[in-house]
Amino acid sequence: MFYIAIPIMLALATAGPRPPRGVEVDDVRMVSALSQTPQDCLSYTRDGASILFEGRRISNAAQQTRKMWSSEAERTANLFAFRARQLVQAASRSPDRFGCRAVNASVDINALFVLLEEIEAGRAAVVSEDGQFQPKLAIHYVGSPCGNLCGIGTISVSLPDSGTSLLSLLWWQV
Repeated sequence: MFYIAIPIMLALATAGPRPPRGVEVDDVRMVSALSQTPQDCLSYTRDGASILFEGRRISNAAQQTRKMWSSEAERTANLFAFRARQLVQAASRSPDRFGCRAVNASVDINALFVLLEEIEAGRAAVVSEDGQFQPKLAIHYVGSPCGNLCGIGTISVSLPDSGTSLLSLLWWQV
């Protein structure tokens, strides 16, 4: 069985490991969110809700130099660093209403996998449109193979009570 998948780094964190790619799955997991604004933060806003995440951690990852890799862990570290650079480059210089540097909404969608990993690991805060910090987020993993050589998987993040979508990413595709 061959899969052409968008490579992503597995996050073994608060949400637990992601389900395997390429299989039938429809799994919603609740993950805790931070209850305050992280220090030196970046923010990403969609549909009135803002995701706040630690900028220093992302900036440190972005400064990692690209190197030849000889293992899957090294390859995913290079990919994470590349995506982190995209997020940092897309962030404004001046602070937003949370005191964070806002990431431009037109940032390359693959860079948002860094944000997804922060959410899965419980290292992000979410402020709803009404200004309230949200204690939990729902992460929905959907995989729909349709045979050995076709299928699609998506990951979406939303506010559990209102269903407001914060992030939706193509996870794998065959």
